Amino acid sequence: MVTAVIYDLDGTLVDSRADIADSVNAMLSTLGLPERDEREIWSFIGEGAERLVRRSLGSSHDHLFAEAIKEWHVEYARRLVAKTRPYPG
Repeated sequence: MVTAVIYDLDGTLVDSRADIADSVNAMLSTLGLPERDEREIWSFIGEGAERLVRRSLGSSHDHLFAEAIKEWHVEYARRLVAKTRPYPG
């Protein structure tokens, strides 16, 4: 008997890249860092939130990681479905 079904919607059934990028840029702004191009952020997506945040910070700001990851989660929760849409089909 199946007791649970889990779907990974993010990046499989829905396109959430814009919300993720907006969250990264809000995080960077809060930390006093320059925002990044949306397409550059998209290239950081796919290996989890920690890698996304580390890549977005860049190695010269790695010391901000603990604060940054918390801030990114707050920002992403605010934007979770603002621009996220299902993929066609």
